[in-house]
Amino acid sequence: MPEDKTEATIDTQNKEEWTLKDNPLEELELEIMTALVKRLYDEHFAGQSSATEEELQVGVRLARRHGSHQLDEEEANEDDERPAYTPSIDSRGVIDLLEPRERRAIEIQQSKQFWMEPKDLLITILACCMASMTQGWDQAANGNLGWPNGLGVSIEPNQSRGDVWTFGAVNAITWFSAAVLGPFLVDPICYSRFFGRRGSVFIAAAFSFAATIGGSRATTWEGYLIARLFLGIGIGAKASIVPIWESEILPPNKRGRILVSWQVFTAIGIFAGSVATYIFRTNWRNQVLSGAIPALILLILTYLCCESPRWLIIQGNYIKAFDTLVRLRKERRLAAEEFVYIYYQIQTERYYQRQDKKKSKQKPDLNHFIGHIGYGERLPKIVTIDRNRRAAVATMIVMLSQQLSGINILAFLASIFFTAANLTTTSDPDEGIKRNLGLSMGFGAANAIFSAVAYFWIEPLPLNASMDELYPSGSTPLQPVSKKKEESLEKMQRLLYGRRRLLLQSLASGTVMLFILTFLLRLPEDNPNKLGAVTAFVFIFTMCYSPGAGAVPFLYSAEVWPNEGREVGMSWGVFWNFLGSGFLALFVPRGLAWGSDKLFGVFTGFSFLGFLLVYFLVPSTGNATSLEDMSRRFDVRLRDHGKKKLKHLQHIKNISKWMPFVSQRQTGKYGGNTNLKTTDPALEGVQKSDQSEPVS
Repeated sequence: MPEDKTEATIDTQNKEEWTLKDNPLEELELEIMTALVKRLYDEHFAGQSSATEEELQVGVRLARRHGSHQLDEEEANEDDERPAYTPSIDSRGVIDLLEPRERRAIEIQQSKQFWMEPKDLLITILACCMASMTQGWDQAANGNLGWPNGLGVSIEPNQSRGDVWTFGAVNAITWFSAAVLGPFLVDPICYSRFFGRRGSVFIAAAFSFAATIGGSRATTWEGYLIARLFLGIGIGAKASIVPIWESEILPPNKRGRILVSWQVFTAIGIFAGSVATYIFRTNWRNQVLSGAIPALILLILTYLCCESPRWLIIQGNYIKAFDTLVRLRKERRLAAEEFVYIYYQIQTERYYQRQDKKKSKQKPDLNHFIGHIGYGERLPKIVTIDRNRRAAVATMIVMLSQQLSGINILAFLASIFFTAANLTTTSDPDEGIKRNLGLSMGFGAANAIFSAVAYFWIEPLPLNASMDELYPSGSTPLQPVSKKKEESLEKMQRLLYGRRRLLLQSLASGTVMLFILTFLLRLPEDNPNKLGAVTAFVFIFTMCYSPGAGAVPFLYSAEVWPNEGREVGMSWGVFWNFLGSGFLALFVPRGLAWGSDKLFGVFTGFSFLGFLLVYFLVPSTGNATSLEDMSRRFDVRLRDHGKKKLKHLQHIKNISKWMPFVSQRQTGKYGGNTNLKTTDPALEGVQKSDQSEPVS
């Protein structure tokens, strides 16, 4: 009887208009939800030594508020008597059923304390970090100052004569391979029942391991080019899978911050590769071979870490998915919460992707299981579904903005840049190489340090947060401070926090630094201040770039896609990022021959172009509590988003009126009215959008 009632009720709901943007469990009636979970248990868990029906029923009630649980401030006592589960308990009352250890687990998930998470989750995060470190190491330890002479490619230090195109092609082939072969070949492997996320990363690490060994033994530049091609397959595959894998194992409230680890450990890898290059500065083969070290460690770690529970659910391996979630979340009822949430969200997405536009406005029937969507069916969905098409455009822009910023002139070709820019005036070539490699190490260290800053800034702050909320421990900085200083600090905090804001500020400040470097590089070679000035502004440029244009693109691209389209979507983003890297590696050596100052002048314009594209066409993803909630950000057409941002620019002329309004609006604790209304017609658009759009 419950089944007939459930189907009838859901069929009635199907007549209402619906879009893929909300938790599919939020609007279900309690009886329907209970019947659905009972059917799920009977079909997949009954008679198995895995999840119990009560755990799944408690989990589905928790899942209605997934990622946004409100716990009582008073800590529960182990000896307190808690009510027993009954089918009449709703999503509010189910919190009272939780044991103190479960409440503590939720608090840890909602905090910044990632080191307090279960051991299996930490090991899996470590494997993801090692994968990104391997990529950075391979970027820096490329032997560019040694292999041309060793393999018969004649180039000059300033790249003005010789086989400069051969040199560029050998460097570029890695990124063209990473753009085309790595991302789009890895999807079928990743979706196979045997390999999954772990297996795909293992294969990618094997490619990197073999390519570094093969490259170090090359006897011709053609052989080295082939080794670099296979290295690109490993790089592209890791970049496509690891951010997704990492996002799928993390609690919702930690995804933004921990996903910064991709950029941070890539930067650490660049630094480690630079150190290896410096140590083996007289032997380019050992420089290249050193990249096998992190690849070997990654091969070992893939055996110790957990598979993605989302991938297991997509494959229909529900028992193993639940057991994996128990390892990742430690508490069984919290694992059950995430299991049922993922399961019904995937079913909802599959229904949405397989319907025509007319039927896709109807609510899905969660009674009927929808099977796996194949690669050939998922690939066209990038452009045929409005929500995915908007995500594809935004992903392409944020990925290309990283290349337009000009940072990879230094990340890929730092040693060549410092040599071609004639920053050292020593007459001893060996001493000059040593100094240039030292500058490359300095860049790598600065990139690693400043990338870590994004961990604290990547998540947006609540619009009306007070100083006590920003610093819950009571350790407000600059104590004692005046009310005016507190208000200024709050506004500065909000200016820095959030993905989109961080990316925009990074591109804007980076453009200014590139403009300054353009003129500093024009200083005469015999100017004793040239080295110090250029080095200082290169480090300032790195400081501007790393927390935003460095950290945001891969994080953004990993979180904006639905479950079934995540691999294809991330591959799309990686394609554009590495395609830009390939063209940069191909043409920059020739550009250095044209002149370092002119090259930086061109990238000044590119960086400003990236800023404009991000401002007008990239929606914010801040304040979303889960990967699935990202869908709502792309319900608005990008051109409408751009028009709204253009209207914001038109209000700049009213800045003298707007700033007091913002000051009052943002400081509710200090007498400001958070629901302040303005009578100025010119400000109504700003106020309306400021209330509806998350801060990011």
